[in-house]
Amino acid sequence: MDDPEFRADLETIWNKMKPLYEKVHAYVRHKLISYWGDSYSADGHDPIPAHIFGNMWAQEWQNTLKIVSPYPDVTNPLDEVNHNLVEQVGIMFVLFSSSRI
Repeated sequence: MDDPEFRADLETIWNKMKPLYEKVHAYVRHKLISYWGDSYSADGHDPIPAHIFGNMWAQEWQNTLKIVSPYPDVTNPLDEVNHNLVEQVGIMFVLFSSSRI
């Protein structure tokens, strides 16, 4: 079933998310330039090259996580406790339910 309002809904969602996207993008660009210099960006406004993130589609961020993380030395709290997978899923469910995402 097609939703006739799909395009409008998508546009509304994008307009709500765009300011956050732009701030995250600017932060990541700043951290990458601080780490590598501005050699990959002629004027500081070029798109961030996708391959920097791990593959040419920018689907993986493992390669840059330590560079762009605001707290790179903080460990994952779930690593410090011995939760099994079911317990971790339960914790995540509570987290996402309480955040109303």
